Amino acid sequence: MNLTEFRVLIIDDVAIPRAILKKMLLRFGVLKRNIFELSSASSAIKEIMDKNINLVISDWSMPDMEGIDLLKQVRADSRIATLPFILTTAYSDKDKVAAALEAGVTDFLLKPFGYETLKTKLLKILENNI
Repeated sequence: MNLTEFRVLIIDDVAIPRAILKKMLLRFGVLKRNIFELSSASSAIKEIMDKNINLVISDWSMPDMEGIDLLKQVRADSRIATLPFILTTAYSDKDKVAAALEAGVTDFLLKPFGYETLKTKLLKILENNI
């Protein structure tokens, strides 16, 4: 898959982290028209299916549904079970990391993170999905 076709869904209940991630994705080369944002995880499955998403980047802590619960829903749906999924979190708690790994998370972004960290993770995902 080339970068012009790569479609990313950012899910975070706070606008500033979504804007920062979007800016980083644009710098990486993802087209603006292929970056989608949600402030709530509750409609994420529909958005993933409707927009043919290639990567989900979701915050862990959100009021309506935690990112790990969305991850579990994605992994349980055979149509999107292998979709790359990155959780952003301020937690470095071993139990939470273990729970996410058990649920099938692709990778983590520990807040605060910079462009180079995101770039490394995106390159790894692209390599594995070509």
